[in-house]
Amino acid sequence: SAPPSSALLGLGVLAAARARRGRARDADRSAASSLPSARRRVHLARWDTLALASAVRVAADRARAAAPDAPLLLGHLDDDGRFLGVFGPLPGLVTAAPDAFTGRDGAVAPRVVLLPDGRVVVRHHGMPATLNRAWEAQQRLADAGVPIAAPVARDPVQRILDVGLIAAPTVHDRLLAAGAPLRPAADPLASIDDRVASLSRRARPHLDDVLDQLTRIRLDALLRAVHRAGVTGVHLAYDRIALLPADAVGSAEAPAGFTPVLLMAGADAVVHGVAGRAVPSNARIERLQARDRARYGALYARRADDPQLRV
Repeated sequence: SAPPSSALLGLGVLAAARARRGRARDADRSAASSLPSARRRVHLARWDTLALASAVRVAADRARAAAPDAPLLLGHLDDDGRFLGVFGPLPGLVTAAPDAFTGRDGAVAPRVVLLPDGRVVVRHHGMPATLNRAWEAQQRLADAGVPIAAPVARDPVQRILDVGLIAAPTVHDRLLAAGAPLRPAADPLASIDDRVASLSRRARPHLDDVLDQLTRIRLDALLRAVHRAGVTGVHLAYDRIALLPADAVGSAEAPAGFTPVLLMAGADAVVHGVAGRAVPSNARIERLQARDRARYGALYARRADDPQLRV
């Protein structure tokens, strides 16, 4: 027999509500995807545009004038991404007190360096093979328009790789500010999956305080963009994602939330196929992408099989 009219009415209301939610999600995703690439807008910091305290600029410029053709060390970044400056703080970076600076367990801490041409970069040190992998992935993602810190230079002899400084707080910074107990950091000798599990347990209760819906949608889009560019093994960890204001000039027309920018592709990144061409589909690449989605899902409280995470 036919269902009563009240049941039909209820089904109609339920279907309409689902349709409204679907349209709202689509509108959010459209707004997020319509944003210009953060790499094109703010791909790295320049010395002459940083909003520095006058004492910091004067002291650094004096040191720079003494050796104008040499890079100038501005400071170091610790395990938590906090900045310990030679001349003072830099805008957009969380400052570490000297007695709170956490070392790198024998590794050379990343340095913030002012190049002679005025670009400000983060200088990473490592073995040549490791830096080569990271450089290749950084270049591929930048060329594909993925929001990422600009690859600037590498020197296999000196074992350094420079990427543009993104002067903005990271997801890690904002989680700490929201009260997430992320210190001490996860054991650096543990596997990536163990570190992800440790951090996600501590961060998950605070994620909604840090990431609004639009920012989450843009994070999903960032993972898809990385995979679409033919790169796997990029760990979208809290300390590798800077959060830039979606509207850097405060215009009321721009969407709310933040634009996530990847700071470093990392040495575990694997580049597949040829730049500018469709990524080949095979079981190995699909397996690596699934692993990336699982780690991302654990960190950002997402189901790894969510269709929104697939390219």
